[in-house]
Amino acid sequence: MYRDEYHPQVKHDVKKLPAQLRELIQTQHIPTLLAHPEEGEGLVGDLKGIWSYHFSFTSQ
Repeated sequence: MYRDEYHPQVKHDVKKLPAQLRELIQTQHIPTLLAHPEEGEGLVGDLKGIWSYHFSFTSQ
């Protein structure tokens, strides 16, 4: 299991997101990435070894 660390600016940026999206990120996406970091897409070239994770959100 991995642990999460964030740049100090993240706290400020996350406050700008809709509450529903903040909840989704906190309860679904972060736990998924911490348990299974390979869920994302492996990058290539100079960025080999780094993973990118994407999701979409539609406000209801």
